[in-house]
Amino acid sequence: MSDNLLWSLIILGVLLIPVLMMVIRKQLSLIRAAKPEAHQAVREDQMVSGNKHQLDLRESLRVIATLALDDQVELSEASIRIKVLIDHFDADLHAQAPFKIFEEVYLALQHMPTHQARKATDKKFIRKLDQQRFAIESRNRERIRAGARALLERLSEEKAG
Repeated sequence: MSDNLLWSLIILGVLLIPVLMMVIRKQLSLIRAAKPEAHQAVREDQMVSGNKHQLDLRESLRVIATLALDDQVELSEASIRIKVLIDHFDADLHAQAPFKIFEEVYLALQHMPTHQARKATDKKFIRKLDQQRFAIESRNRERIRAGARALLERLSEEKAG
């Protein structure tokens, strides 16, 4: 390579360095300026997503409470599902009188196997557990139904307000 070409390339490189630094600075300032806007957009998306999640929880609670009152689902099953949904919807509800029953039933039944574990368990033992479950349902039937009614009432009040 000739000396002239080598010196030309060196000079070109030295001249390009400040130009590239200016381009980098400009890009960084654009990124920094866009960050607050991007964070705001993310926050807005999270709010919309959170609101949709709350609406989904509210609708699920409404459906399960209605099914329980219409005797279309076992009260123990409804209690377990409502308890778990309330955990995500508004855990403070567990402390209120009409809703305490859902947690009580959940705690009384939590030792019982579900899904695959239930299928794998001896049928005699399952019948014994079912008798216990039905006894818990029977003892708490009116409180569960009252809790479901109170839940529907609260959900309709929140929707109206």
